Amino acid sequence: MPGGSLRRLSPVRRPPLVIALLGVLCSFHARSALAAPYVGEGFAPGGEDPKTVAKARTQARQKARTAALNSALESLGVPQASRTKILGQAEAWTGSYRVLEQREDGATIRVVVEVEIDDRRLAKAAAVSPATAKPATRVPVIASWAREDPCPAFVREVGSQRLLATGVFSERDPNPWPMVAALTCEDLGPVAYTDAWGVRVRITICEQGSSPQCDGTTRTVVTREAVEFAGQAEDAWRLAAGQASAAIARAMRVVQGAQLRVELVEPWPAARVRRVEKLLGEAVVDIRGVTVAGITADGAVQLAVDGPLSAEELADRIDGRTLTGGGALRVVDVGDGLVRVRIGG
Repeated sequence: MPGGSLRRLSPVRRPPLVIALLGVLCSFHARSALAAPYVGEGFAPGGEDPKTVAKARTQARQKARTAALNSALESLGVPQASRTKILGQAEAWTGSYRVLEQREDGATIRVVVEVEIDDRRLAKAAAVSPATAKPATRVPVIASWAREDPCPAFVREVGSQRLLATGVFSERDPNPWPMVAALTCEDLGPVAYTDAWGVRVRITICEQGSSPQCDGTTRTVVTREAVEFAGQAEDAWRLAAGQASAAIARAMRVVQGAQLRVELVEPWPAARVRRVEKLLGEAVVDIRGVTVAGITADGAVQLAVDGPLSAEELADRIDGRTLTGGGALRVVDVGDGLVRVRIGG
């Protein structure tokens, strides 16, 4: 391509909590051949006049973005003759990006940008069938319970009932994700100078493997615990089992990509919220939809994100991204299913 060259960038893992939201196309952590970041390189003649230089920088960035898009089309096997229309829409396909390098020697301006392109959408637009299809979402099914450590007999029953009641786990499914659940119980005993009894319940969910236990030979998916107090020990056990089960369900929703939320910690104008909503929905690979979930008591907007990313994965992939219209989104906090962001410089 005139004025630019192409190359494909290998995925780079970034520290999970040095993160911010939006401004560049993002990708699912288990990147396939259909979801990968690309870089493009663009050149433009420099000069001495500040206005000329500013214009040349813009031209170099545009060429670099087009080069990255062309690289994605090439990886999908789109014939050169079929790329013209999409390359003419490079600004829309690469609406958010990261400048990796910018050099000026007086005569030439060189810019390198990184763009992560949603290859599935791109393949559809180019009428190319993706080489692989995304597998159907597996439904967590508790295939067995590991040996209790030592727990009252009814705690397992309460935990099992509560987990199924959340709707996250199923008793059976045609596309199951077999799990082993393990209970750990600790009797904290009576609380001094009160009538309360304290207990701790921990639930661990592991992938089913050769071992019937969650003993390190199988992958731990999530683990949560709850400490509760009540006038009767049995009441405390039931409360703790219920709370731990609810926490497991919340964590599993994050693992499955459900109920992921992005909170804009400061009151934002509606137009800017729409830009964030649109960018998440169109630019982040494998996100199936974004909707306004609500507004907190202090005026912060929360966006509900439907897609197979955890909060940490989403935040990691949108670190330092720029927003259309100026500013960059900075992540200020990441929790179970929630990414809180603000606008920074």
